[in-house]
Amino acid sequence: MAKKPASLTFTRTIAAPAAHVYKAFTSGPGFREWLTKGAEAGNEHLNYLFLVWEDGFTASGRFDVLKENASVRFTWRGQKDPHESLVTVSLEEQDGQTQLTLEHGGLGEGGEWDAIRADVQDRWEKGLDNLKEILETGFDRRVYRRPMMGILIGQFITPEIADKRNLPIRYGHQIAGVLPDMGAADAGMLKDDIILTLDGIPIKDMDSIADAVKGRTAGDMLDVEYFRGEKVQTAKFKLSSRAKPTIPPTAQALADTVNGLYQSASAKLQEVLEGVADEQAEHRPAPMEWNTKEVLAHLILSDRDMLNWATSVVHGKEMGHDTSQIHSRLKGLVLRFPEAPRLVEQLGYVQDETVAFLADLPAEFVERRGSYTRVAAGYVEEIPYHYKDHIGQIEKNLAAARALN
Repeated sequence: MAKKPASLTFTRTIAAPAAHVYKAFTSGPGFREWLTKGAEAGNEHLNYLFLVWEDGFTASGRFDVLKENASVRFTWRGQKDPHESLVTVSLEEQDGQTQLTLEHGGLGEGGEWDAIRADVQDRWEKGLDNLKEILETGFDRRVYRRPMMGILIGQFITPEIADKRNLPIRYGHQIAGVLPDMGAADAGMLKDDIILTLDGIPIKDMDSIADAVKGRTAGDMLDVEYFRGEKVQTAKFKLSSRAKPTIPPTAQALADTVNGLYQSASAKLQEVLEGVADEQAEHRPAPMEWNTKEVLAHLILSDRDMLNWATSVVHGKEMGHDTSQIHSRLKGLVLRFPEAPRLVEQLGYVQDETVAFLADLPAEFVERRGSYTRVAAGYVEEIPYHYKDHIGQIEKNLAAARALN
């Protein structure tokens, strides 16, 4: 008699409704929130499933059982699997908790299957632990337990950019800022420093940054080589963990918090722009840098895109939201609103729209701790740093413009 293919079984007790757990296994956004970097799932007609992890691993399959809030079953084939296997998820809700049982059956044994089984087990163990934490607390382990350099992602330098800016380097990452009380800031790094290498790895794109911190944990030390001014410098810094923000418990509380952050940033912006002449707002510090009007346009577009992204998360059809640096968009907005006060007015409109949207978030969405926390943290964490960074940019632009007079 042929040996029955082996199974792996996992159980978790999750303090969340079965409906929330079911959603996590039946939609692309659901999988992305706790398991994968990318996911596509068509569970109404074609019933397909495609998953991709940050390390490049992929798995595909199709749903054949979808019993709402009770059970899910789908085929599974990893990129190196000799044949399909089968994943069955059973849910049982009682007293506000959901008992989850996941069985991954049909896996082979011996030979190449040993490594495949070990990998599958590791992905499900880590993923289900993360699912439990996200549905109970809202916080994604992949974000808040990941080692952090403490930098804001800026521009990657290419040979073409280096030539245009007359830089003596050919590659690197020009950081958009440093986060207080984290590794890069503690090592003395500053906004606009260009990271050349991390532990000897040339930094040319996001993949190279990921390679440099792969396998690291918070507290590990990294050697960094960076370009500042006209020379290359070196430093050591400690990888940090990301602090968890305080998440307002209700939609109205979130709206009030965001409104306060916007008001504070707008007051500073008005102070900086007081008495600024039009020609000063059009001063460009360097050929490849934004003038003050373009910075204002970027703030408008960033807030618009953020609102579009948040709306897409609420309605379960998440889309990207970072196109606010595309020059044609900045140019078009400045052509439509050519004076700085009109741009500031437009910025106020999108802020007001955002606050109204957040105040009206559906109660069902707020109860989905993972989704709600992602949206809330996006606003609570990003607004202070983003506005502070670009208001500082405007201050430098205007100081350079005034120095010419």
